[in-house]
This record gives sequence, structure tokens and C-alpha cells, in this order.
Amino acid sequence: MQPPTQMIWKFELPIEDRVAIAMPSQSEVLSVQMQGDRPFVWALVDPKEPLVPCLFAVRGTGHPIDIPIEEDWKFIGTFQMRGGALVFHVFRIGANEDLLSDDY
Repeated sequence: MQPPTQMIWKFELPIEDRVAIAMPSQSEVLSVQMQGDRPFVWALVDPKEPLVPCLFAVRGTGHPIDIPIEEDWKFIGTFQMRGGALVFHVFRIGANEDLLSDDY
């Protein structure tokens, strides 16, 4: 039997309007949550794949969204900080590194 090629990894998520995180190609983002006092995303990855930048949008409740939410935005989840005083919503933009542009 061949060993499994996929694993679940976590990646710290900076709270910025748009964030690029280096993840293995073809990663499937599973969720976003707080761990301690910092937000993280968890993804199903193949560690043998090369790292590529994955683009995320982080928006706070009530904050303006300065560009249209397009079809290539996938809602990942919502997380809260400071006992619920701050609420953020995370979207993955596109599926690969080709979508990194100044338009986001």
C-alpha cells in the first residue's frame, strides 16, 4: 500500500484586505478559524506540489468592499476576534497563482 500523499496544513492569515499565502499547488482550503489570538486557514495539500501564491480577501463586517465580488471569489468562512467585537469574512480569490494581479 502506498502512503497517502495528502495532508492537512495550517497557514497563518494576516488581517489585510488582500493576502497572498504560499501554499502547495492545487490546495483545497477547508476552513478559517482563530487559534489562540490569531486567525489561520486550514487546507488539504499535497506536500510534494510546488508552492504557489494563493490569494485571499479579508473583509470586516460593515467595511466597504472596493471591488465587485466576482465568480472566482469563494467564501471560506467567518472568524471573530476580541470576544466577537471584530468579525471578519474570508474569501479565496481564484484557484491559482494566475489570479494575482493589481485588480484585487
